Amino acid sequence: MGKLNDLNIPSIDFQTLSNTRVIASLRLKGLPDVDKMSMDLNLKKLTTGRSDIEKLVAKTMLPTGLQLPNTIGLTGTFKGG
Repeated sequence: MGKLNDLNIPSIDFQTLSNTRVIASLRLKGLPDVDKMSMDLNLKKLTTGRSDIEKLVAKTMLPTGLQLPNTIGLTGTFKGG
């Protein structure tokens, strides 16, 4: 919640397609000016897999010969602009 120039989303939890789920929190500052934007992302869980990525990303965008795993899991943080 908050104004667009200081947007705080304390809880994000959504699922889509077959195997994709995101659990995170996010704080964005500086919008709508993307040159002044900063982000504080806490990615608690991101899971996805080959079948979902192939539905979302055009094959022409992936390197030739890239073999995606059946499942992918990520956690981490990002702070910056």
